[in-house]
Amino acid sequence: MTGKTQQFLAFLAVVASMLIVAVLPMAASWQLGVSLPDSLLAVADKSTAAFGTLLGTIGALLFRQSASDEEATKNTGEAFRAITAAQNAPTATQDVRVVNEADQPVPTEVT
Repeated sequence: MTGKTQQFLAFLAVVASMLIVAVLPMAASWQLGVSLPDSLLAVADKSTAAFGTLLGTIGALLFRQSASDEEATKNTGEAFRAITAAQNAPTATQDVRVVNEADQPVPTEVT
């Protein structure tokens, strides 16, 4: 499994947990035909709010990491292509002589 797949599965697990905490008590009370105690409704409400905040944070981090990872991968690929091109480039066959005279600041002449 790749890192992105694991992140997505963790994100889905948080979504499933939030839905279970929020919906299961209400579905059970509807199915059984009983009203929920106020304390259980309060717990479900607070848990849903906490999981919603956590879900938003995780989602924002996933999208931010994805964008930065893609940019880093793109830059690394370009760097490897540049290195490969430099290695495969033909070497210079000309002799280069450096002239260092007092009146000229280190010019280079090709002979």
